[in-house]
Order: sequence, then C-alpha cells, then structure tokens
Amino acid sequence: MSAASSSTTGGWRRIRTPGIPSRCWCGVGVIEIISRSNPNPYRRYYRCLFAASQRLENNNHVFKWVDEAFTDEIHQLNYQVRMLEEEVQSLKATIRNEGDIREGPKKMPMIKISGGCVLLTIVLVVGIMMYKNKSSTQLSHLKLDTETTLTRRFTDSPHLKDNNHLSTTPPLMSSRPSRKATA
Repeated sequence: MSAASSSTTGGWRRIRTPGIPSRCWCGVGVIEIISRSNPNPYRRYYRCLFAASQRLENNNHVFKWVDEAFTDEIHQLNYQVRMLEEEVQSLKATIRNEGDIREGPKKMPMIKISGGCVLLTIVLVVGIMMYKNKSSTQLSHLKLDTETTLTRRFTDSPHLKDNNHLSTTPPLMSSRPSRKATA
C-alpha cells in the first residue's frame, strides 16, 4: 500500500489513512457522502466534515472511497488473522511443552522405581558373588583346617609317643587283660 494516493479531482496528493477513517488530521470527524459526479455516480466516499461543509476541493483533508476503505480494512483484518494464527501456533507449542514438563514429574516416580530396581539387582548380584567367593574361601580354609587338625591329632597321639615310632597304624591291642569268661 502506498503512503499517498492521488485525488481524482486534481493533482493534489492526499495523505492516505489505512482502513476506514474516523477523524481527519485537523481533528474533525469524518462523514460518508454519496458522489453525484458523472465519472463516479452514486459512489460512496468518506470526507472530512469541515472540508465537506466548506465544499473544499483539492485539499489535504480526508477523502477516501468506501470500497477502497473496505479493501484496506480487509487487508488489515487478513494481516491480523495471520498474526493471531501465528500466536495460536505459538501457544499450542507452549502448551505442548508445558504438557511435556507436567508429565515429567509423573514419569519421575517410574524412573526412581526402575532405578531403584536396577540398584537392588546390582547389590544382590554383588552380594551373591561375594558370598560364593567367601563360602569357597571358607570351605578351602575349613578343609585345610580339618586336614591340619587331623594330622596334628594323629601325630600327637599318645600311642605313637609311647612306641616312639612314626607308624601311622594304630596299636593292635591295649595292655589290659581281656575279659573272657572262665569256666
């Protein structure tokens, strides 16, 4: 849209006001008038009340055809609709993001629970491995302790000390008399 439009009645350039004018630059209101000219019969236009009452022509007071004003108004409304559509899209994106943010805390307990389960599983596996390792170590120590104890008991036996030999066989008979029944 241009900043100025030329008058149909002369070579004067008028200040173009977008849309439907409500006041002239001089501060006076605007009225709607029907043209009676031969080039524009019954065509409506907006005119400054002061300029219309003084029947001024070729001046800088408001003059605008109604159909041009409506066209300008439609262009302005289309622009506003586009701006509102962009704002709606922006708000939808914001709502979507806020929805994601709101669902984050709802998902947080599930993340905590699953993280706790993983941690518990790791602790159990490590505990079982340590228990098995400790059990096998204890069993090997127990086995060694049992063998050592048996060896000591056997070598420290009083029967072997009395006989002063290192035989591993126990004595056959003790020195006690047998209890046989005599007839």
